[in-house]
Amino acid sequence: MRIAFITAPRVGVSYLEASIESCLMDPSVCPGDIAVFSDSVERPDGVPEGVRVEVRSAEYVASLPPAGAPTELISRAKKAMSMGRNMVRATRWVSEVGEFGAVFEDDVVFAKSWQRHALAVAEAAKAWSPEFALTLLQFYPRDLDFGRGLKAGVFEVLKWDNIDKYYGSQATLYTQKAGLEIAEWRERRIEWAEGQDCIKQYDQVGDFGLKYGLMALKLPLFSVYPNLVQHTGDVSTLFPERGSLVAPTFYAGE
Repeated sequence: MRIAFITAPRVGVSYLEASIESCLMDPSVCPGDIAVFSDSVERPDGVPEGVRVEVRSAEYVASLPPAGAPTELISRAKKAMSMGRNMVRATRWVSEVGEFGAVFEDDVVFAKSWQRHALAVAEAAKAWSPEFALTLLQFYPRDLDFGRGLKAGVFEVLKWDNIDKYYGSQATLYTQKAGLEIAEWRERRIEWAEGQDCIKQYDQVGDFGLKYGLMALKLPLFSVYPNLVQHTGDVSTLFPERGSLVAPTFYAGE
């Protein structure tokens, strides 16, 4: 399975190296299956040999707000749109080959043997739908927004009955067709949003872009319980005043 990380420079901290190290703790993951898509000119520090890296041109980076904490709505929207484009190219890359692909933000840690478990859960999810997105990290208690679950060993596959309630796109697995479709949809919407106001631009990126794309394409969204990924970063590229978001569950088994 192809695995992608999206990243952007932050002031004073970097989570990417630790995130990749955690990902590689699963012996079924090899560096050649991983790519990093960075909103930078230079290769990010700490990326292991064998991991693919795609950076930006100097002209593109010069057009972005500088690394740090954009506080004005226009600057935030511009940076968010860039992150959305980064997500598009990452999602497209992981979906080019193989049955499944997964995209992560750069500030997460992984459960032991996470890929083996994620693939088993994804296989179980096909009993509900052949095409889908599956979040490996969600910030909601089991009984808040989910109905019945589908057992997958020690895990449950949970179906979002109302995708519009979903927030948090730090770790998402796609079937190949769903990944390609959502990447194409999001790219078109980002292009459309270029001439729109800031709020409409926000609606095309991050978890907004994911859930609105899934609803538009009539693709289901599933989550795994307990989580196979945990969020760790407390310095956001867009909202430094927000603080850290921690999921209520994280799988502690082998």
